This record gives sequence, structure tokens and C-alpha cells, in this order.
Amino acid sequence: MSLLVLIFCTAIVLVQLAGAYLRFLAFREQMKPEEIRPLWQNFITWSGMSLFIYWGIFWQTGLVIVAYKTVLMLGWIPYMVIFMRALPGRKLAHIFVLGMVALWSFITHNWSNIAVSLLMAEEAEATVILVHPFLYLIWFTLLLPVEWRFFKNILPDAALLARKPWGIYIALLPFLMLSGHIVLIADAQLWHSWAERISRLCLPMAFVFAYRYIVEAAGQFYDRSLNRHNGEIMQREISYLEEYRQLMQDHKAQAERMQDNLLAVYERLQALLNRGDVTAAKAFIESQEQLLGTVSIRAYCRSPIVNAAISLYLRRADEQGIAVRQKVNLPKELATDENDLAVLLSNLLENAIQACAGCPRPELSLILQHNGRQCVLEIVNTCTRKLQLTEEGLPETKHKQAGHGIGTLSLKNFLLKYDGYVDFSQENGRVRLFIYWEGGK
Repeated sequence: MSLLVLIFCTAIVLVQLAGAYLRFLAFREQMKPEEIRPLWQNFITWSGMSLFIYWGIFWQTGLVIVAYKTVLMLGWIPYMVIFMRALPGRKLAHIFVLGMVALWSFITHNWSNIAVSLLMAEEAEATVILVHPFLYLIWFTLLLPVEWRFFKNILPDAALLARKPWGIYIALLPFLMLSGHIVLIADAQLWHSWAERISRLCLPMAFVFAYRYIVEAAGQFYDRSLNRHNGEIMQREISYLEEYRQLMQDHKAQAERMQDNLLAVYERLQALLNRGDVTAAKAFIESQEQLLGTVSIRAYCRSPIVNAAISLYLRRADEQGIAVRQKVNLPKELATDENDLAVLLSNLLENAIQACAGCPRPELSLILQHNGRQCVLEIVNTCTRKLQLTEEGLPETKHKQAGHGIGTLSLKNFLLKYDGYVDFSQENGRVRLFIYWEGGK
């Protein structure tokens, strides 16, 4: 009897590992190889511990329906805790995947229940309970090709889940669908009516496949929204390039005038020095330095497009009376794609300039440094209004306002591409955005 209970408990552990595997399939493409191995080590470790816990429970209670249902309904919790610790910061995604796996397991459980009802209706309760998890494992194995394909692609787009309140509704709906059925079977009864069995089988099954198409439709809706935002970004970039072209023309004209006057400047400086009038010579040099400061495009870095983006928006800030401080230290060869960096800078600087509007003493600080592949960007600006932050720690955007939120969208895309880290804070009337990433990804 002791060996039989141990084999039975092993089957239950394998059933729970099967559910953990289905959840793993949903996140597999998002996990790094170095994250997968520790995850499964923790799963196997807990499985070994739970095996003896279950053996102790059933050794004391015997193979009774109450203990069996309790273990099935609560045994997934440790696996879920392990998964959420391995992949933190994705609560809604975890809840959604857990709900879908629970629905699928519930369907498989009911197939097993129907099988034992047809084949073992006259058998003792302990015998039926003993066979049930093995039938579940058989169904799981037979359906593995379908399960692999279904759960590998089941996770909705992260941006769709992050869009409140729709993301919360999407994450919770599988659980809401399942909760009514769970309440009905959470009892000490082994057999239920055939009407209940069929409803518990058909309704969740129809929901699983219908819901998958609903999520796909929602994803298409999000893609259209994203395309609309990309169109807005392109319009702004066209305007940006037009202004850059105008600045280049102004810069060229200024350079030509300075070149024409260069000989006269040298002659006047030489005359002052020949007379020994050092004070006048210094004053003349200072006036020429001030003239250089009026050039439209300043040489912040060697990348033309990044340099133009910084020049354009810092000049706009200066024209609007914003006190500007900048420290740009970039190498000759950027580890980050200069187009990505220019788009990010233009969007974030424009947001910072807009945030300064209405401030009594507007200020804007820009720090941009590359050290090898390590890159740091910090923008600090005054802001009088209180900003609401999302779960990601970024300012909450309201898409109803034309162009609003494009900077945040651009930042999310940049962080996703370069696996970056962002820290956003607001205190004492100032907003600070700090970004760290490694180029060359």
C-alpha cells in the first residue's frame, strides 16, 4: 500500500509539472538561457519535496476525494511563486497564462473524469482516484503537439496587457470563466451528473479557443494604434528634417560669412598686437567667441544626425527662455545606432521642453555619455504639474492628445531593443529621467 501511494503521489507531481511546463512554453521565447536552467532546477527541487508531502498526506488520509481535490486545487501555488520570482515584473502576463493553463487543465481533468465514469463507475472510490491522474497524464501526452503550438503563442503583446484597464480585463477573464466551475466541484462528491460534466467540458473548451481569437483581434487593434503612432512620429521626423535642412543652410551661410571675414579678423588682430594693445586684442577675441556661439548647429558630437537633434531642441529651449545645461561626451564611433539615439533624444527633449512650459524659472539639463559599450542618458527639467506613473515607472500618457505619449513609446521601443534600464522620478518641482543601456545589441 505504501508503494502504491508513492506511485500515486508521483503521478500527481507529474501532473503539476505538466502545468508548469505549459506556463513555461508561454514565456520561453522571452527567457534567456541562463534563466531557464535555474527555473527548472527550482521546479524539480520543489517536486521532490512535494512528493513526500503528498505521500504523508495520503498515507494519513487514504485515497479520499477531499484530499485529492485539495492537492489538485492548491498544488500549483508553489510552482507559480517560483515562476513569478524567476520572471518578476510581469504580473498580468503571469495571471493570464495561469488562467489559460488552468482552463486547459480543467478540460483535461474532465476528459479523465468522463473516462473513469464510463469505465469504472462500479469501482471503489480509492481505485477511481488512483487511476485518475494517470489518465490525465495520458491525455496531456497525446495532446502535447497541440499544447506546444497553442501555448507557445498564447501570450498577448506586452503593450496590450500594459494598457489599462483592458490589460487587467484580459488577464482576469480566464479566471473569471473558471471560477464558477471550480466552486461547483469544490466539494466531497466523487461523481456529478452528466449535464454538469458536459457543461464543464464544453464551455471552457469553447472559451479557450474563442478567447485566443479575441486576444489576436485585440493585438491587431493595438498594431493599428501602434502604426498610427508611428505615422505621427514620421510626421514629426519630417518636420525635424526640414528644420535641420534650414539650420544647415543657415550654418553654411554663417560659415561662408565668417570665412570671408577671416582675413580681416586676422589683420585687425595683428594690428592690435603690433601696437601692443593686449587689452583690446583680448576684447576682440572674446567678441569673436560670442559670434561663434550664435552658430545654428554646435558641435556637440561627431555624429551629424545626433548633433543636429541636440542642436535643434536645445536651441528651441534657449529661444523659449529655458536655462540649458549640457554635457555631451560621445566617441567618434557610436556603439548605439545613431538613428535610434537621435529619435530618442528628439522625442525626450521635446517632452522636457513642453514640461517646462509655465514654470517660473524653467531649466533643462542634458547629460549624454558613452564609455565603450556602456551608455548613459540623463535629462532633468522643471515641471510644475504632478505626473502619474504606470507600473513600469514611466509617465502615464493620454493618447487623446495629439502627439502626446510618443516620447514614452519611443523610449519603450529603445529600451526593448537595447535591453536598457530606466529610472524616472519627480520631486521638488523637477523631473529626472535616467537611462542606462549597452550599445551594439
